[in-house]
Amino acid sequence: MELGMLSTSARRDMQKSLAYYEENVKLREAIAVRSDAERRRLNEALKPDEQLIPFLGRLYLSEAYLRVALFHYLNGDSARAEAPILKCLAI
Repeated sequence: MELGMLSTSARRDMQKSLAYYEENVKLREAIAVRSDAERRRLNEALKPDEQLIPFLGRLYLSEAYLRVALFHYLNGDSARAEAPILKCLAI
């Protein structure tokens, strides 16, 4: 299962799903703030298919924000959905 691909239909534990998505955002943010020099240093030790690619990092971070925003919106809390959707769009 890919990070962030949790189905809310499984046992319908919505708070656990939200916690999972929010943890995903934190991890993606931690990856996104790495400098180019640090990313290059880390990539030297990784296999080519495991290397950190800046474009994909931003894409996955945007998706993580979108998942959190949609979670709130679909649960009737559009006010809490606003901040993550704006972050998603800014990327």
